Amino acid sequence: MKHRLHAIVLALLLPAMPAMAQSKDDMTALRCILVTGSLADSADRELARNGAIGSLFWLGRLEPRLTEKQIETGGAKAAEQLRDVDINAELQTCGAEMARQGEIVERVGKALQEKGLTPKIR
Repeated sequence: MKHRLHAIVLALLLPAMPAMAQSKDDMTALRCILVTGSLADSADRELARNGAIGSLFWLGRLEPRLTEKQIETGGAKAAEQLRDVDINAELQTCGAEMARQGEIVERVGKALQEKGLTPKIR
């Protein structure tokens, strides 16, 4: 009975425990935060803006599921991985996923607008 209770408590607590940034999706997001964030320092204002937006987009994929410390630790691991990859190719991959997500937002927004369900700013 005691072991069964421990198993039930553990099963209830596991979803609340933060996951480590080890999954493939997490590592992709961490690499994308780094490469898009690197654009934020650009002298080109549009490029810098896109870099800031990109890093926030990718951070949104991780937080609040991961703690700030887990993102930092995972980011260090992702930075190590980036030493062996083509940064421009990584930016293309990250940008393509952001564009795909943007298309979803546009389709949903259009559908809601057609139904008269979008808020009006006054």
